[in-house]
Amino acid sequence: MVQARLRGKLLRRVFPSFIVCGSFTLIVFLVIFSFCLHPAHAQQVTLGWDPNTEADLQGYRVYSGTASRTYPNVSDVGNSTSCTISGLAAGTTYFFAVTAYDSAGNEGGYSAEISYSVPSTQELVISTVPSSTAALGSKSSYKTKAQSFTAIGTRIDSVRLAIIKYRSPNQTIKVSIRSSLTGTALAQAQIQPSQVTSANYNQPNWIDVVFTTPAQVVKGSTYYLVLEVSSYSSRNYYKVLVSQNTYADGMFYSSISEPQSQIDLLGSIRFGN
Repeated sequence: MVQARLRGKLLRRVFPSFIVCGSFTLIVFLVIFSFCLHPAHAQQVTLGWDPNTEADLQGYRVYSGTASRTYPNVSDVGNSTSCTISGLAAGTTYFFAVTAYDSAGNEGGYSAEISYSVPSTQELVISTVPSSTAALGSKSSYKTKAQSFTAIGTRIDSVRLAIIKYRSPNQTIKVSIRSSLTGTALAQAQIQPSQVTSANYNQPNWIDVVFTTPAQVVKGSTYYLVLEVSSYSSRNYYKVLVSQNTYADGMFYSSISEPQSQIDLLGSIRFGN
């Protein structure tokens, strides 16, 4: 029989343990390599462990559940030494363990357990019903658009924006979170021209922008979602969708010096805690 044993804590590797079962030696430890936030608020984790070199090792099974040592879900990953578990719910703690089995089908006991708490998320919806558009990059003074908002969490993971194009703009759109309109970016990412394919106001591209390094913010404080391009063209530019002002805690900026209290940017901001 093959016995898998692991030691380790989330995001920290430790030296593996060695268990001898007859003539079979299995070396395994489990770590969580990464997690990924998806637009639908489901997340995934990637688990990994060191391979074993014994000839009669057939494979591994990864067990998971939301209670310690209770695993309703199992994945046979064969000889792979990593496994991605998808569809995790925000705000939930999951528990993982690994077993190994040999070529005769003998399966060892559970390894030591590791857990992962999926960050909880909240979505601040600025607006969802468009009423008009605002040109981005059509002239020098319109290279920047912004929306002020009040933080409802302590970490901003991503934003969702509705954008269309006029003709064929080729500028990259820089998206950032700032504590002031002209301040240093707390988090930043980019929208590539290839992501904006629609020119139809009624069918905009809804683009999810994920910040590789989330913005750390203070709940209840005011921040700015800023969109900017480095160049402009009156013949090729973007249009961001806006709506009649329905968000009481912020406003839209047509440029750095042009607040528009009667409209808001169409989109949402996703927070973690």
